[in-house]
Amino acid sequence: MSRDFTVLLSVYAQESPNNLDQALNSIYNEQELKPSEIVLVQDGPLTPELEEVIARYKAALPSVLKVFPLPENRGLGRSLNCGLKQCSYELVARMDTDDIALPHRFKKQIDFMEENPSVDIVGGAIEEFEQVPGDMKSIRFSREDHESLVRYAKSRNPLNHPTTLYKKSKLMEVGSYKHMPGHEDYYLWVRMIQAGAILANVKDTLLYFRVGNGMVNRRSGFKYIQHEHRFLKALKKLGFINIAEFYTLLFLKAPIRLMPNSALTILYKVLRRKAA
Repeated sequence: MSRDFTVLLSVYAQESPNNLDQALNSIYNEQELKPSEIVLVQDGPLTPELEEVIARYKAALPSVLKVFPLPENRGLGRSLNCGLKQCSYELVARMDTDDIALPHRFKKQIDFMEENPSVDIVGGAIEEFEQVPGDMKSIRFSREDHESLVRYAKSRNPLNHPTTLYKKSKLMEVGSYKHMPGHEDYYLWVRMIQAGAILANVKDTLLYFRVGNGMVNRRSGFKYIQHEHRFLKALKKLGFINIAEFYTLLFLKAPIRLMPNSALTILYKVLRRKAA
């Protein structure tokens, strides 16, 4: 298997220039195994400060960093769909522009894919932080083997999206990313499972995941309930969940989205995280 791979990112106007700088630095300068290509989609017009960061990395990595501007903001799913089509290599690693990849990340995943050629997508654990890496001492793990991940996917997202590395051809077979606000990645994993793709997670923590950037706000309120309802309806239509599971999940999740943010933050820590 070739060790060439692409890193796929999408940035929009509300991102912090400092966050983008840290993300790009961690993706290339600090990696034990450097990507052959970085595809960065500009999801609509950006601020001059973000443009300056991109221009600096473009000058430093002229043969590696490829930038694709979209004329207007189209949302994460559509943006990633556009970017995936531009990726030159079969193996594509996802990354968000406000996270920080650990130096061993890509080497661990490429090694894993070489040792497990039947696997189509592999993720890993994340360490959450608010201001600086390590300030929360909180690591989010998931299941590792395919069967456990499929069972887990019935009620929860089985993969940490920014840690995933996948085979481009498998994503294209199921239509790539779709517009599904708040659930673009989860919807993709389910469609891949339905198509027979093999999922896995490595045990290692692969990146620092920023949670002090309005994450709880984005996952609460009536609008998010509407997004979740649409997503669960899509899963039911696919036959991944039945009607009983649809209503059970809907009535379990909806009250959580209406909780005060302070209580929701505590609940996330209790239910979804394992202290380091």
